[in-house]
Amino acid sequence: MELIYNFICQIEGNFKAKCIHNEFRIIFLLYLKGELPSLTLMNLTQSSISGHNQDLKRLTALGIVERFECERDGRVRKYKLSDELRMLIARFDATKEASGAALDIKAEEVVSRAGFEPATY
Repeated sequence: MELIYNFICQIEGNFKAKCIHNEFRIIFLLYLKGELPSLTLMNLTQSSISGHNQDLKRLTALGIVERFECERDGRVRKYKLSDELRMLIARFDATKEASGAALDIKAEEVVSRAGFEPATY
């Protein structure tokens, strides 16, 4: 997931184009970094205060994101992904890795059965 997020950020930085919606960006950031304060999320997504609050309100209402108060400072609102979404993303990552490994094995098998020598370039 981190590779995808970094790739999208490079495209956005190089071409000055917004490739993903801020709600999805919030999900990515919370998955990659864990729980974050609202202000940190707003700065990372580079969204306006009203837009940011609207995105967080919607994600919270959908059960995607959970809001809680900071233990050290009750004025700070922090957010994290719901356990359900975190498990869904983890399953996706595991499936992607397993299928990638299976494809690598099959590609080697096809090459060896065809009698080709491994590429040396």
